Amino acid sequence: MAEFPLTNTASDIDTAIQKVVGITTTPTAGNINTVTSGGVHAALQSLNHTNMDAGFLVTEAETIASNDTDTQIPTCAAVNAAVGGTTIKYAFYEKTSGNANSSGTIDVTETLDPDNIGSVSGGVVTLNAGTYLVTWSGSFAEDDNDGSDYATVNFKHDGNVVGNPAFNETGSTARNATGSTTRIITSASPQTVQIDHSNVGATLYYDHVSISILKFA
Repeated sequence: MAEFPLTNTASDIDTAIQKVVGITTTPTAGNINTVTSGGVHAALQSLNHTNMDAGFLVTEAETIASNDTDTQIPTCAAVNAAVGGTTIKYAFYEKTSGNANSSGTIDVTETLDPDNIGSVSGGVVTLNAGTYLVTWSGSFAEDDNDGSDYATVNFKHDGNVVGNPAFNETGSTARNATGSTTRIITSASPQTVQIDHSNVGATLYYDHVSISILKFA
């Protein structure tokens, strides 16, 4: 029978045997004894936020934005706080028909604004600070059979023109044409949008002129 010399001392062997003899069913911090498979399984099954390292979980108060790492996980409350308030809000303003023979602002009025993201006065829509997708559209005509005069429709953000199609019955733009512009606008302070028209010796006719607004943030 082969013999194998032991390099461990009697004390080492006794300590090892005691770890097996003193086997436990519950993992405990600082306990050097062996744990049964059932004990390990039960411990894993009962794992929850109370026995995790505090730095591993990101809570609602700590915020996901302040913990941009690949080594942590957020709680449900933290996720809800981060994405729960990102619902899109909307508003719609319209002028069904009209005409004008001098320059001015098309007097749209509120049709829908369930979240009160804006207000309108004299056709000028004032929006709260934030980021918006804004679309204006309408059907326009300048009908006097005179190619020397025309009308230009100016869509403005904070008084600055961001879209301005021209309407002239004998020019490059067809009669009863549709004009529209879509823009993403953003501001840290209240901002305005409006549809103005510049008339050069012409009467501008319009139908179903509208401003559609989606608020992102």
